[in-house]
Amino acid sequence: MMRHFQEELKELRQKILQMGFAAEEAVEKAIDGYRDRNGSLVRSVIENENIVNQFEIDIDALGHRLLALEHPVASDLRLVITILKMNSDIERIADHAENIAKRTLTLLEEPTLPTDFNILKMAGLTLEMFNTAFDSFLKNDTKAAKIILTRDNEVDQFKYDIINGIEGLIETQPTFARAGMNLAMIASDLERIADLASNIAEDVVYFHQAKEVRHHSA
Repeated sequence: MMRHFQEELKELRQKILQMGFAAEEAVEKAIDGYRDRNGSLVRSVIENENIVNQFEIDIDALGHRLLALEHPVASDLRLVITILKMNSDIERIADHAENIAKRTLTLLEEPTLPTDFNILKMAGLTLEMFNTAFDSFLKNDTKAAKIILTRDNEVDQFKYDIINGIEGLIETQPTFARAGMNLAMIASDLERIADLASNIAEDVVYFHQAKEVRHHSA
């Protein structure tokens, strides 16, 4: 019985890893598609979004079945809970990657903005946060997870500066209004991805230290 449980727990962990890799790829392609103004690349993000959705369904079903039927305890219980939390966060990250892809398609139909207001720097930091947070789970690295929790304010500042810059541009050059609004929404999606990456980092700390750090200093 225990052997069967461990096999299913291993399957659950493998599924969340595959899901995380798929979401990472979606975020990377969405950012690359925006940077390169590549319509086919961002369309592939939209077309493949169902892959992450299916992982979410499968992980949710298996995780809750393990909780209901196997009654795991101690570190096994924390692992199942952690994976179920990550499952929701990763699915939402993939949703925001899809949003970025859709906004980019709209931007391709608009006049090119005279500046990107450092959104690519924001995107790079956001992607780094997600990659590091997910890697901290993969490598059982709570030190890396805690570092992620210190970076969120940087992303928030990027968003604040970008939106202020866009508002100033639109005031003087209204022809960029639609493009500017879409860029502002991309900044908001990036901020949410960073927030969700922080959630994953907090989940890693919870798993290894049995300590809840959400809404608290790590």
